[in-house]
Amino acid sequence: MVTTLIIKQILVIDSEELAHVSQIVFLKRNDKPWNKCDFTSILNQRGFGWKYLVNEHIVGYVLAVDLFDYVDLLKLAVLPNYQRQGIATKLLEKMLQLKKRILLDVASDNIGAISLYEKHGFKKIDKRLHYYCYGGCVSDSLIFQYP
Repeated sequence: MVTTLIIKQILVIDSEELAHVSQIVFLKRNDKPWNKCDFTSILNQRGFGWKYLVNEHIVGYVLAVDLFDYVDLLKLAVLPNYQRQGIATKLLEKMLQLKKRILLDVASDNIGAISLYEKHGFKKIDKRLHYYCYGGCVSDSLIFQYP
């Protein structure tokens, strides 16, 4: 069996499958996953992003909203079985090709994500105390900017 790997632009019709990935990835962190309506709403406004497909199934995605003078990176997620294979890196690099200023929030205890962002030149510019609350835990939000 040949495995096909491809990155494509996210479409509104992907909302249900994106929600499925979100459910798996963010419940693992005891975080609130987005549902189909959340994705549809963002994508029907100024939302955009890319999906990473393995045999035509979404295994990862990056989602952002264009706020004219900068991009707000909202979500970057990869299914657990596909993590540590460079997929998040490829998706993030696709976003960096926009050549725009990018802002994002990341939980201060999400060491893997922080490392990925710093490796790609993101700089911490601020912190929101007690921003995330999931699974009985409270975590600060670190705000990163690129470039």
